[in-house]
Amino acid sequence: MPNIDILIMAIIRGAAEVLPVDFGAHGLLVAWLICWPDRGQQMAAAADGGILLALVLYFWRDMGQMLRSLIRILRGKRDPNARLIAQILLGSLPAFAIVFVLRQVLAVELAQPIYVAVLLVAFAVVLYVADQVGLTVRRLEQMKTGQAIVVGLFQGLAVLPGVSRIGIAATVGRILGYERTEAARFALLLTIPWIASSGLYRAYLGWTAGEAVDGEAMLLTAAVAAITAFIATAFLMYWLRRGTFTVFAVYRVLLGGALIYALTALAPASC
Repeated sequence: MPNIDILIMAIIRGAAEVLPVDFGAHGLLVAWLICWPDRGQQMAAAADGGILLALVLYFWRDMGQMLRSLIRILRGKRDPNARLIAQILLGSLPAFAIVFVLRQVLAVELAQPIYVAVLLVAFAVVLYVADQVGLTVRRLEQMKTGQAIVVGLFQGLAVLPGVSRIGIAATVGRILGYERTEAARFALLLTIPWIASSGLYRAYLGWTAGEAVDGEAMLLTAAVAAITAFIATAFLMYWLRRGTFTVFAVYRVLLGGALIYALTALAPASC
């Protein structure tokens, strides 16, 4: 089948970016076992665009409310529903700042596969403990400014492969006492600005590097990533209404163990 690598990586990326399991670790494991070429920044930007579309469509009520609130604010009117916009902005700014600093200082070193595997397992344990001991008494409407900033600060750690942007934000949300669905909802909404800016930045990098634009492959990547991300988001929210984050923590431990095994016992794919 043509473009099978594009199809599979788009599925993996679409699911792993919105579930608390981390895409970086999945990409490393696939690269270690299967010799697939790097499709470049333009393809990654297309995947980000598809994931962004999925999140906007799934959270269309929240997006519509924020748009109406923004219009009222621009018209000089007060809007009590503008709180969500402020929370996302306040949560995004420290995350962007920390990502910039850590990417310059630590990301290159900690992108080594063995460190990714360790972080994958370590933050799985943190997620499990936080989910078990965290209270389930708060909803997103009760979030205070300081709490939004705290979630954003910790979400900045997601620059390190193995941490997971959704996973760390949901972990902090559970520690702060938010219901599982509310913690995941805020984590996903907080991801929207990051995915949008990441997609634009990747597209810029690809353009400046002179990467060839394969419209058909990019459209396939965006479409598959969008469908997968939407299904994964719906599954996550459905699951958390009835279950816990334990299944995702266990999956992360198993994946981390598989990555450690692959690194120590298996030879990398011969390219």
